[in-house]
Amino acid sequence: MRKRVLLPALLLAALMIFGLIGTMTPIVRAQVPTPTLFGTPFITPTVFASPTFFIVTTAIPSPTPGCAAPLALQRGQQAYVRGGIFVRTGPSASTPYVNYYTENVTVTIVEGPICDGTLLNWWRVRGPGNDGWIAEGSPGRYFIYNAIPISECSTTTTLVTGQEARILNGARVREQPSDSAQVLTVAPFDSLVEVLEGPVCADDLNWWRIRVTVVDFTYEGWAADADPNGTPLMIDEAARNASVCLAPLPLTVGGRAYVDYRDQELKNLRAAPSTNADLVASLLDGIALDVIGGPICAEGLNWWQVRVVPRPEVSGWIAEGGNGPNAWLAPAR
Repeated sequence: MRKRVLLPALLLAALMIFGLIGTMTPIVRAQVPTPTLFGTPFITPTVFASPTFFIVTTAIPSPTPGCAAPLALQRGQQAYVRGGIFVRTGPSASTPYVNYYTENVTVTIVEGPICDGTLLNWWRVRGPGNDGWIAEGSPGRYFIYNAIPISECSTTTTLVTGQEARILNGARVREQPSDSAQVLTVAPFDSLVEVLEGPVCADDLNWWRIRVTVVDFTYEGWAADADPNGTPLMIDEAARNASVCLAPLPLTVGGRAYVDYRDQELKNLRAAPSTNADLVASLLDGIALDVIGGPICAEGLNWWQVRVVPRPEVSGWIAEGGNGPNAWLAPAR
């Protein structure tokens, strides 16, 4: 009797167990996660812009009419610049200068050309020292070239063969018309020389064969009419005497003077004693000057060759302006 009761009970228990397992299987399967394929990113990447390493703080003016056609220079190319050229902060002769090329240099064109609206095209260059803007010059008188020229001479003075010339500063007299030729003598300031031949263009200078007497000995040789910076070394004596000027100020070569003006206008320092000569610098009131030559009467003005005391590498010619209240030079007190 017990066996009959136990068998149905065991059978019932087995059915219940299998039934339970059958009901649990869907639950277990539901807990298995469905795999996700990662072949394509599901997050959109963020792209960062390239960093900026400079800030433009000065607006560059647009090209304006009034200048000759600029030279065929390209940004990034190398160019050749003559010595004696100022490098300025902007494309204008009225901006301060930040560099000065004392000799011929090779530069890289960075920007330009920009016409200053009146006369000159300007290029921003990178070269020895501070970068900045230089004027390209004008037809027949360029300061910058897209290739190194074989020889390029400017006309700073006009001498006449067979006539006399006056030495404005110590001029080296050489055996040949070359800056590397042997020096025969040095013609001192205010010497009177005879012009025999010339000019011959060599080493970017105009050379004249002259005859000069120094310490009772007569030499014949070649002398340049200007130095590499364009400062004239000789002037035609007849042209010098042709101008009529008032008595010059009581300045002396080797002495000191200063700029003294009342009209609030900067005074021009030029490469030669002429209002048409190249502008070297614009001088502020009160700046000190060392007198190294002069006076020269030209265009009705007395001109003095001076060197700027705060910038001794800068020299040129400045008109004294006249006598009394009209003068803008004064002896140092």
